Order: sequence, then C-alpha cells, then structure tokens
Amino acid sequence: MAIRHWLQENHMIIESDIDRKPRKKIGWILLLVFMGLLAAAGAFSLMKMNGDGESGDWDDEMSVEPEMSELEKKVNEVMADMTLEEKIGQMLMISFSAIRMNDALRGQLVNDRPGGFILFSDNVYTYESTLALVNDIKATNEEIPLFIGIDQEGGLVQRIRALPDADVTIIPPMYDLGRTGNVELSREMGAVVARELRAFGVNMNMAPVIDVWLNPSNVVIGDRAFGTTADEVIRMAFPFADGMAENGVIPVFKHFPGHGDTYLDSHFALPVVEKSKEELVSRELLPFIEAIRRKEDVIMMGHLQLIQIDELPTSISRKVVTGLLREELGFEGIVMTDALNMYALTMNYTWEEIYIHAVNAGVDILLMPESPRGAIEVIGAQVKNGSITEERIDESVRRILTLKFSKMAEGNLPWSAIGTEENREIVERIYQ
Repeated sequence: MAIRHWLQENHMIIESDIDRKPRKKIGWILLLVFMGLLAAAGAFSLMKMNGDGESGDWDDEMSVEPEMSELEKKVNEVMADMTLEEKIGQMLMISFSAIRMNDALRGQLVNDRPGGFILFSDNVYTYESTLALVNDIKATNEEIPLFIGIDQEGGLVQRIRALPDADVTIIPPMYDLGRTGNVELSREMGAVVARELRAFGVNMNMAPVIDVWLNPSNVVIGDRAFGTTADEVIRMAFPFADGMAENGVIPVFKHFPGHGDTYLDSHFALPVVEKSKEELVSRELLPFIEAIRRKEDVIMMGHLQLIQIDELPTSISRKVVTGLLREELGFEGIVMTDALNMYALTMNYTWEEIYIHAVNAGVDILLMPESPRGAIEVIGAQVKNGSITEERIDESVRRILTLKFSKMAEGNLPWSAIGTEENREIVERIYQ
C-alpha cells in the first residue's frame, strides 16, 4: 500500500497501526504452531500413560477459536433473529418533517425498522414537543435502540436554538473556538453541546467538522472548520469530540476525504477535486488519519469527486470507501454517507443507483434515503439476485449493533441541563 508507506515514512501513522493486519496474521500463525506443539505433547503423554501406544480419548478443548465476548454474543443473537429487511433497515437513517408523532411517521418506523432518525429544525418546535417526538420515535423499536442524530455543530449549523420553553445555549462557530487554541475549553464546549442534546434525547451529533479550511472562497465549510491548517483542526476538534463522547453523545467526523478546498457546495452540485492521493494525504486527510489512529467510531463521507481516483462521487465509490478509507488508511468503524438527497448525487444518479453504489462501496449507514421502503426493496432485490451478498449486509449491521450495544447512552438528561449559567460562561470564554 503506497499511501501507508508514505505515511510511515513521514511518521503520520505509528508503526503498530501500519503493521496491524500483517501482525495479526503472524500472531495467529505463531499461536497455531504453539497449539500444535501442545497437542503433540499431550498425545505423547497419553501414549505413555496408556502404555500400549494408543492415544486415548481426546476432548474438544484444544480449539484455537478465541472466546466471544458478551458483546459479540449479544450482537450474534440479535442478528440471528433478524430478517434481511430488518438488517437493511438498520443501515438507514431517516428524516421526516413533523413536530409530533403521526400515523405516517409511525408507519415508517414500525414497518421499515430504520437504524436511526435525524432531527432537523422542522422537527423542533418547543422543548416539550421535541422531547415527546424523540421519545415516541425511540419507543417504536426498544429491542434495538435507534441512533437519534442531529447537526448541532455550532455557528450557522445548529438545529436547536432558542425555544419558547428552553433557553438553549447558542454555540459559536467552531472557527472561533479553534482560534483560542485552548484544548480544555474545546473539551468543555463539546460537553456543553452533549449535555444539552441529551436533554432532548439525542445520542449522536453529526460533528465535529474536521475539514481543513484551505480555500478562503469555500462557501460550504468556512467557519464550520476549526482552523486553516491540519494541525489546528487536529488540536481542537478531537478534544471537542471527546467532550461529547464523555457525556453520552456519539461524534461523527466529517466530511471524508475533506471538503475544505472546494469551490462548489455539494448541496447544489458535485465538487471536483483534482488532487492526487499524495497531495490529499499531506493536508486534507491528516485529521481523518488522526481519527483512524484514535479508533473513532463513525466517519461521514462527503459528496466529492476525486477525479484521479474514481469518477463516482466519494460517498458511493468503492475505490474511496473500501479502497482508500478502509484498506489503505485502516478505518474499521462505521462509514456513513452525507445526506443522500443532496444535488451532488441526485442530479447525476437515480435513487436506485445511489442505493446500490453506496452498499457496494462499503457504506454502513445511508443517511436520508428518499424512501426507506424503496431503499429496502432495491437493496433486498440485489441481495436476492446475488449482486450484493448478505455477508456484505451483515458486515455493516454487525458494526452498527456493536456500537449501539456498547456506547449508546441510556436515558435522557433533565430539562435543567439546558442553558445553564455554567454553559453560558464556557461560551463567553471563547471571546475573552
């Protein structure tokens, strides 16, 4: 892998990360040899004990299969009882414009069993109504909890703002936080965001943005970024993410492979990036490499075109998702698309093509499919005709359930966690 060798030479990935997979293979070989020697010694001992050269009875305790953890057992048990449709449903994170539960929304949640729901401003009316909506959504599938996501980055992108019955803390742009260089303050800001989201029942935030703001004319990232260099982003974004994770909200790192040096906004068109992998790895990819080194759980794909790698957009490209992100950089967590209804995709591909390309690319979570039922039927048909294997679906479902059963916070925080004096003081420190 040329890119991994380049990273090693430039000390951007520690040796243990680079050699992780080969060492696993070597470890298993050594273990098998060792177990073989033990088996031979055991057989020799039994022969001596029997005195007649017969080996005696053997039991099955010499298996080299590692013992499954309780978490692995739980995931396997749940998956064993799931239908193909239910598995595909776990790969979908849906949206729905409503401020309260209604029959249409309940029908989608009950019939399609999506793995998650993302809140937008049109779901937020008051604190009480939003919390009731979230709790009603969660109640539709209590066996497998739902990801309840939101974009609460700060600055222009925060879906929950001042409400009639809750004085929500307004979060400044992350660029302003980044300029302080105060790592502990960044962690405290992440905690503020998480505590207030937990009061609304949210357990996943589509943040932090770890794009590097390289192009001053960039209109889609701008002050959503923590800085204009990879070092600034790495220094400040990860403490912010830690603050969220430590307070029960799963961070989502976006937008791989980096949206900070583009001119076009992927909400409206497909940005084309002409850089080589070597150029990307020296700047845009560095924060994502750090996320992988830290074994973060979720990375969101941006809708870009890396013209030197693939004609397909990065979010639905196997060369980028599986080839670059997983195989070359070594990411083992959940890969999520950016919203699938963005024009970067929909102006160039049909919904059926988007769903099929995304799954074939190696994506785990498809964010905001046009029709959850349509996505399930399209992907299911591909499995039944052999174009997509059920093992491929299982890979994603296993990652999703493992995260849900291991790191998803239980319960909500009270209303009193919102808009506290402590939270306001933390925000004010950004500008002192």
